[in-house]
Amino acid sequence: MPQKKNYQFVISKKKNLFILPIETLLFIFNFYLIFKKNCLKKILTKVFNPSFKVVVLGNGPSLLKSINNNKFIRSLKNNQLITLNTFPSKDFFFKLKPSFHCLIDSAFFKNYEFLTKEIKTEITKTFANLNKTKWNLIIFIPSGTKKILEKKIINNKIEFKELSFMNYDFESSLYIKLCSYLELPPPRVNVTVTALYLAILSGNKDIKLVGADMTTFKDYEVNQTDNEGYIYSKHFSNSRNNAYHLTHKLINKKSNSMYVRLIRFASCFKWFAYLSIIAKKNNIKLKNKSFYSLIDSIER
Repeated sequence: MPQKKNYQFVISKKKNLFILPIETLLFIFNFYLIFKKNCLKKILTKVFNPSFKVVVLGNGPSLLKSINNNKFIRSLKNNQLITLNTFPSKDFFFKLKPSFHCLIDSAFFKNYEFLTKEIKTEITKTFANLNKTKWNLIIFIPSGTKKILEKKIINNKIEFKELSFMNYDFESSLYIKLCSYLELPPPRVNVTVTALYLAILSGNKDIKLVGADMTTFKDYEVNQTDNEGYIYSKHFSNSRNNAYHLTHKLINKKSNSMYVRLIRFASCFKWFAYLSIIAKKNNIKLKNKSFYSLIDSIER
């Protein structure tokens, strides 16, 4: 099915005109990222092999269907894999042996005593398995977090590469397109967005996205008595047997409202579209090969 020529970034022309002057100073402030981007591009072209395709493994429910498919596993041979956040906490991390890992969730850089029990369990297991890694692995992390992780991950097979991000989630369609022309790094809104940006900047011309469902919001539920939020799914699982209470990753902190959660989801879709523009500009074959996905800006 042919893709739309112009992706819809704004819901109102009036709003687009109103926010344009407000975002001008923010765009100028982020202009320094051009230098950061060029430095990162040089690093990525050295560590990625242009002869092999790149596959970004999302953490959506459909990823399990892909990983349990022998044909899919065979297709990954000689591909460069990028995994995300808590992927190393799963047993198939050692089976797939990714070359790259993207770790940007703020919970990884917090003191354990501030994390909820469930989040702490996933993160400690992620660190434990990364310390057991016996192949060369490059981990991309936010700028300024290297010293924190070096105390938790002690493994000479692992190398850290720090990343910079836009410090503002632009809404003006003009500045979104201008940023895409300059190939500036998207804000830190979603780890799959970040990983995909790295793949695009690496110079590889064939990139596939797998397990990027972006469907979590469909499983949100609100208790009709007390307005507490619940969810019926978890990463790497499509089970709807139990409803999990939506809590903040930090203890003693109020969970985000439905409004905030949905606004953040909308932002993710915007930046996927942003990356599809950069890929098209560079003649990169970018395909969404997820079994099921709501991302409408990347060709299937």
